[in-house]
Amino acid sequence: MAPSQLPKLPPLTVPHRLATEGIVVGVDIGGTKQTVAAAQLDGTLVALRRRRLRAGGTAQDVVAGICEMIDAVLAESAQRRTGVAQASQAVGAGHAGPAGPAGHKVLRIGIGFGGPVDQKRGVVLTSHHVPGWDGFPLRSVMEGRYDVPAILDNDANAAALGELLFGAGRGQHNLLYVNVGTGIGAGVIVNGALYHGEHGMAGELGHVTVEPDGPVCACGKRGCLEAVASGRSFGRRAREAAARDPAAGAAIIAEAGGNPRAIEGPHVMAAAAKGDALARRLIAELAEYLGRALGNAANLLDPGMIVVGGGLSEAGDALFGPLAERVKAHLLPSLPAPRVVPAALGYDAGIAGAIALALDEL
Repeated sequence: MAPSQLPKLPPLTVPHRLATEGIVVGVDIGGTKQTVAAAQLDGTLVALRRRRLRAGGTAQDVVAGICEMIDAVLAESAQRRTGVAQASQAVGAGHAGPAGPAGHKVLRIGIGFGGPVDQKRGVVLTSHHVPGWDGFPLRSVMEGRYDVPAILDNDANAAALGELLFGAGRGQHNLLYVNVGTGIGAGVIVNGALYHGEHGMAGELGHVTVEPDGPVCACGKRGCLEAVASGRSFGRRAREAAARDPAAGAAIIAEAGGNPRAIEGPHVMAAAAKGDALARRLIAELAEYLGRALGNAANLLDPGMIVVGGGLSEAGDALFGPLAERVKAHLLPSLPAPRVVPAALGYDAGIAGAIALALDEL
């Protein structure tokens, strides 16, 4: 990716014990997409790669693709620094100990994973979307291949740290970040630091029950927030609604190019922005589910801000107006309502978070 096309992260605003030279690598692992980037110590991205996991792909496929992307971003960052056309030779791609000229040495790899992890042991516990991850020692695999320290956390925790350091949460001390994508996860910032909980599982907001008799979730429970309000489930509910009443769903179907089976969340948002009644009803239902979970989380945590990331971060007032109202409706009446804002980093919150993990207290 050309330098002019790289996402721009604002300068770090939180003091860090940064090394004086070198780069870090960030890895964002989602249920369907992976992103890898190399960054300077001020957070400036110098190289980035993205890929989509093929249908039926496994954990081993993801790891192989990630290593290919890490090798590529290291080669690209070395080439930009040295101007040497064959920079991959200087990087030592594919074997331990990535090195190069002064200022290019890789200091850390930060990894945000889309599912529960044991952050202390550096092990992926499971994935609800890709097979083969149960008990996978991802940190040791990365450290063994690249001979540098690796930090593993779930993607929502990573993105929460990214929004705190680079995005909407700058200046906040108590923050709840919620990622609404293929799944739903949350990262909790307490007194300016990530809160992991006793077992490292804090923030599994997607598996809070919001509809006891609701659909079965990928985790096996029934009526989880993720089962009714994730990007995947929102698109499914929109397709089902349009199929039940094609006339009512005509505007949404039109946004999907005339194919009702192609309807996804952005098509609903676009139709709602034009005043479509069904689209607005679907968004109101989504806002209620999310507001129910976020309001109760705010009762427990009392954050100053709730940052909503993932695909819904770009939904605009069509969602964020009703969502703020529903969060407030589920709050203790005496509790001041937290600000509910879209993630400033948008789609790049995940990779910014992975970079933030690598930079944090470096």
